[in-house]
Amino acid sequence: MPAQNIIRTLVEYHVASNRRLWDHLMEHVTDEQFTQALGFSRGSIRNQVVHLAATDRYWLHDIQEKPVTGLEPGDYPTRASFSAIWEGIGRALLEYVRSLTDADLEVVPNGLLETRWAALVHIANHGTDHRAQILSMLHGMGVPTFAQDFSDYLRGQRWVSKGDVLGLVKLRRAGWRQVLESIPRERMVEPMSGGESIKDIVAHLTWYDREMVGLLTNRRLAGSEWWDLPLDERNQRIFEQYRDQPLDVVLQEHDEVYRALIAQIERLDDEDLNDPSRISDMLPGWKLWALLEGNTWIHYLEHTEGVRALRIEN
Repeated sequence: MPAQNIIRTLVEYHVASNRRLWDHLMEHVTDEQFTQALGFSRGSIRNQVVHLAATDRYWLHDIQEKPVTGLEPGDYPTRASFSAIWEGIGRALLEYVRSLTDADLEVVPNGLLETRWAALVHIANHGTDHRAQILSMLHGMGVPTFAQDFSDYLRGQRWVSKGDVLGLVKLRRAGWRQVLESIPRERMVEPMSGGESIKDIVAHLTWYDREMVGLLTNRRLAGSEWWDLPLDERNQRIFEQYRDQPLDVVLQEHDEVYRALIAQIERLDDEDLNDPSRISDMLPGWKLWALLEGNTWIHYLEHTEGVRALRIEN
């Protein structure tokens, strides 16, 4: 991949993450919280975002060999007063980085020791640092936060076909089925080191498959109220729900729900999997294929490897 594509992707990730953070602040934080002195890093969320934006503009103007000007936090007492500055700097960064060639990136601008590509990488790295600090501050306030992994951003940009999804679901389910069939039935109900049995793991996978069937059937991100629980508590509820069910019933339901899942995936088209607007109430920044990934084929693989490591065999 040409260097220009790599640097452009990194800066696009930076700007997209900044926009997501700003939207999050507008939704979840009051102006009082925005300017509240927190005794951490630069003192307030307002001071953090002004510093982040000022640093972006400082380096952008430096590598463009333009006069450098600063930003004063006190000039922005509300979120609304800073919105245009935040968005404008992000837009200017994107316009600039998309105009560069590989040769442009290797230039050391007058007054700097760094090449343009190094300065742009610094902008992205600096942004990750300060967004993490802001997210930590939000957590301390009791405000919900979100992950900012670069890999998640890249996955969000990827186009995944229905054929890809069906192939991966079937491949990983076949691996799970192979491990399951290697275990004697009488051992499927024996508690393991964590207290759960193979039957419990089967039921656990079935619950998540069923939730995906509901999502695909209704084309809406709504399901069990247990999604609102912490992961460990949700999984404990699933364990308790199935604990007293006979093994044969659990195994039969496991297969029936999986067949329903495949039938629903086959009804999809590629746009359904990649256009978030096709699913009502979709999580910001997510696509349907990514939800399916975590709750089906990656989920199967995790438990396949976990059970295989236990060496429960005929």
